[in-house]
Amino acid sequence: MKSAFAKQAATMQAVLREALDQYFATAQFNFTKDTYITALRQSMEAVYLRKRPLVSIDIEAFERNPSKVTEVGVAIYDPEGQQLSLQPTIKTLHIIIRENKSMINTRFVPNKKFEFNGGCSYELSMIQSRQFLTKLFNHYLVDCRGSLVGHNVDGDIKWIRGMGVKFDNPSVVDTMRIFGYSRSKGATLRGILRTMGIPHANLHNAANDAYYTLLASFALCDPQQRERFNLDTYLTLYPSDLPKKLRDEDKRREKFSDFALLELSQPTFEEFRDSASWFNSKVQVTSYPYDREAAEAAAAEAKAAKENGQAELVVEVTEEVKEDQPREAPPQRPKPKHKRWKK
Repeated sequence: MKSAFAKQAATMQAVLREALDQYFATAQFNFTKDTYITALRQSMEAVYLRKRPLVSIDIEAFERNPSKVTEVGVAIYDPEGQQLSLQPTIKTLHIIIRENKSMINTRFVPNKKFEFNGGCSYELSMIQSRQFLTKLFNHYLVDCRGSLVGHNVDGDIKWIRGMGVKFDNPSVVDTMRIFGYSRSKGATLRGILRTMGIPHANLHNAANDAYYTLLASFALCDPQQRERFNLDTYLTLYPSDLPKKLRDEDKRREKFSDFALLELSQPTFEEFRDSASWFNSKVQVTSYPYDREAAEAAAAEAKAAKENGQAELVVEVTEEVKEDQPREAPPQRPKPKHKRWKK
């Protein structure tokens, strides 16, 4: 039975490889930089082909002293033995650092330390956490040659290494970076989950964030999902008409609350059937696609204007130097009236 599954998995991986190659051969990318296409392909190969483990991490730190790590969240997808699964098993781990357990965030992010959706958190000392994470990374990232997944993952890597966990630079999949190839705004984890239609709750709990980041990477690295959500075109959102104060209040309310937005207009069945998600549909009608020719023309015009301005400045300075009128000496600073302290 296992050998039959192994053969089917190998066949499926060949099909996935063919689909990925076909996608990059036919997709009409409209990004602000061509280098993003190569970076996107590297991430999609790590996720979509289902050949090696994905280790998603998230760190929560104390807002009054960011060097203090309060939580560590891990979510792991290991394709071994489940390449054909419609709903694969994802292992999640939530660690509360014992020494920093009393450090609670309330000002900039909500306190979700004790609201892990997985149901079981572990209270470990910093030494225990370091030892466990070292073994975990060595197994999945070194022995199994997996990839590290995160949202702005560079920051999480710095925190992990700051805890004393040593590991080499792994292959990285960054959901914030990938989403940034496609949209000018909304690259927060909540923004990505809403755009991709992934229900979520209790963000800013480290393990919840790691789990949802992993789900986001599945969606962002799926060719069919990318086509469905129009992610191969960089969209710039039109400026909001709301005053900045109201925009800031909305952002804070969304960050500290899991309440759903209430839409008063009734959707038609056709709209519900054909749309990828409510948030994505809203973005499509409140944004405009990237225009490479216009952007390059504007950049060339700005460069020419800058060079012209510098040339004019050189001429003006040269003419001033040639003038016979003596320059006035710069005014002297007034001496301080107070006495200096003597050592």
